[in-house]
Amino acid sequence: MLDSLCKRFTYHSRELWGEKISGGFLTVNGSEANLETVIHRGDKVLYHVTNYTEPEVPTDFKVVFEDDEFMLVAKPAGVPVHHTGHIFYNTFTAIVRRRTDYETATPMHRLDRDTGGLMLFAKYAESAARFQKNLDRILLQKFYM
Repeated sequence: MLDSLCKRFTYHSRELWGEKISGGFLTVNGSEANLETVIHRGDKVLYHVTNYTEPEVPTDFKVVFEDDEFMLVAKPAGVPVHHTGHIFYNTFTAIVRRRTDYETATPMHRLDRDTGGLMLFAKYAESAARFQKNLDRILLQKFYM
């Protein structure tokens, strides 16, 4: 796990990641990790961050339409779709995932942080992967008012 964290999340040194693991700040599938913990594809690794705050963002949204595979969601202005340098937890994607039953909900396109509007989300990673290659035939037009 330590090697994976150091490679993927370079904002901490190897020594600091080791301290975070030893300090009980990481869990794997709900159990506290240690320096010998081995992670596997599909494991849920959580890093419990301390002394960090993110800017306030709007968290309200409305699901406008839903079928078996997709949701059309009204995104408010003022919230980024994906993480930024200062916002990791309060992204629109993370908000939608936390407030619906779809942990892998995936935006099929994005809107800028300052833009509100309708966004198409695939409810499942499999749906996103299947339709992503044909996205130009699904999303025919994007316009701004």
